[in-house]
Amino acid sequence: ASLVGSEMCIRDRHYILYEEILEGAEERVKNVIKISPSSMDIIKKGVTNSRMLFEKNKKNLSCYSTPVGNLVIGIQANHFYVEEQENSIKVNVDYSLDINYEHMSDCRICVDVQSCTA
Repeated sequence: ASLVGSEMCIRDRHYILYEEILEGAEERVKNVIKISPSSMDIIKKGVTNSRMLFEKNKKNLSCYSTPVGNLVIGIQANHFYVEEQENSIKVNVDYSLDINYEHMSDCRICVDVQSCTA
């Protein structure tokens, strides 16, 4: 999906802020993606609240709140790669996903941030 937002860089960390409307919901979800050379943190606040923290070779647990209850999400980033260029940032992560302490799947997330003025 392609979304428009804003980006700022503070002390080697990139902050990407954007809003989205989930299917079937009227309320906007506010999103923040924090990217550093060794981690990526995705935070969602709104009708659903979640935090996904990706750090290479480290397992992170977080609570995912849904309208029907909470889930404990475990993320083990097995491959983490950041490529920064003058007008773009690309992050590729291969990770294992656990839900309520049970392995569910091996996944991949790719984030590609492009400057609108490039």
